[in-house]
Amino acid sequence: MKKIFATDYDGTLFQNENVTKKDLEAIKKFRSEGGVFGIATGRMISSIRNEIEKYDIPVDFVIGINGGVIVDNNFEEIHSLDIDNTVGMEVLDYLKESGAIHYSVSDGYDVSSFGEENEFLQRFAIPLEKILDNNIKGLYSSMPSIAAARGTCDEINSKYGQHVKALPNYNDIDIASAKTDKSIALSKYIQSYENPFVGTAGDAHNDLQMLKNFEGYAMHHGDQDVVSQISQKAGSISEAIKHFMSL
Repeated sequence: MKKIFATDYDGTLFQNENVTKKDLEAIKKFRSEGGVFGIATGRMISSIRNEIEKYDIPVDFVIGINGGVIVDNNFEEIHSLDIDNTVGMEVLDYLKESGAIHYSVSDGYDVSSFGEENEFLQRFAIPLEKILDNNIKGLYSSMPSIAAARGTCDEINSKYGQHVKALPNYNDIDIASAKTDKSIALSKYIQSYENPFVGTAGDAHNDLQMLKNFEGYAMHHGDQDVVSQISQKAGSISEAIKHFMSL
């Protein structure tokens, strides 16, 4: 039986502005014993690749844009899902009108941002025309509050739910194709393995289905609406992997 473990990044593997040596050692041990390890994140691929290379995180696969793109450990694309460009631009305008602090659109790898300048995203910025040429795969925004993020997600899902899925991530919003999320993308990835046993870890709403549908570990410090729905808790990836390996 092949063991596969997929973790969220921000707030889960990446905590307190760091990826710890203890977590990295746990990942390496897991892989050395035949486990397959991946990151499932709302981030676009260029952004998470920067983190993987910065901390030298050993991965076998990466799910980005909350399931919008799947790549292997060489960052070669395995699968992706587009959002219709016309719909994507309508949603971008909707975010602007909803009071978003900043709002952006991504082709799965890079981004074009609007509203309040976001220094982090500027590192991956390309012109909007190039995003549209490559096809939209995700959108992001930051709202003034968690309540505003959740309310805007509900409105977007009600209005555009046939095309996109908006998920609150604290006071941020992550948007991908309605046909995917982290759980759906992970299910697609593991199809090539016979009888896989899959563990997952996360801390926010965009992790919830992944945590529910597999052997999920919620971070103690995560969104309590999410944590309360998951029976297994952990404080770190090393703790979660250690328990998962014992099963």
